[in-house]
Parts: sequence; C-alpha cells; structure tokens
Amino acid sequence: MTWAGRRTSTRTGRRAGESGTREAILGASRAQFAEHGYDGATIRAIARAAGVDPALVHHYFGDKESLFAAAMKLPVIPSEVITAALTQGDPGDSLGTHMVRTALSVWESADVRDAFQTMLRSALIPAASPADRSRMLDRDRQCPEH
Repeated sequence: MTWAGRRTSTRTGRRAGESGTREAILGASRAQFAEHGYDGATIRAIARAAGVDPALVHHYFGDKESLFAAAMKLPVIPSEVITAALTQGDPGDSLGTHMVRTALSVWESADVRDAFQTMLRSALIPAASPADRSRMLDRDRQCPEH
C-alpha cells in the first residue's frame, strides 16, 4: 500500500516480544482451580479471567489436564526456601519452630497458597459426593483469611 509516495505496511498476527499471555493464563488458572477445584474450573472461565480467547489456552497448554499440571508448578523452589531457613534462623527459636514459621510464611504467599489449596481440593473433592463437595467449599469460603 502506498500513501503520498511512501510504502506502508500493516502487520498482522502476534506482536514481537513477550506478550505475557501465558503467565496471565497460568495466574487465572491457579485462581480458578483454587476456587473451584479441578472439576469445577473450565477452560472458558480461565480464559475469561485471563482476558484471552479460549483457543489461546489450548494453544499454550493443550488440554485442561496439561494446564493443571503447569499451573501447579510452585512459584518457589522448596530446596531454596529450606536452605535459606536453615541458614537464617532466629537464635531464640528452636530449629522446629523456625522451620514451621518459614513454612507458614511461604504459605501466606497468594501464589503458593492457591497452588496448595488447589492440589488439596483436587485430591479430595473428586471422591466426594456433590453434597459433600458443596459443604466443603462453603466451609472453606466461610473461614477467615489470615
């Protein structure tokens, strides 16, 4: 296409560089799996929460099972957390007390908490009856955040 003697081009498709789409999908999936468990989370809801088309979820991760596996990768490296805890203890605390405090402080991170809650719910809820599932989720929602 020319305009006033200049050639211009219209680029289509994906922009150069990182788009952040994959990370947005992972974040949305962690939140959806944490809130609804594996069975209750849907590709469409995850895509909606990430602000993308469901086809992009399939493009990056394939199926729901592969997305779940990718989402459950912890945002921390446990061996690094443990090593840091072993070298940075409060002199007044026992090793056990310090390790528990470290574990609880890591749990307080939203990403880690969501991953652990999701794993726990996904392990427990599929075996439960629909009525039991509803009671467990209601009970969890009523517990205050710490």
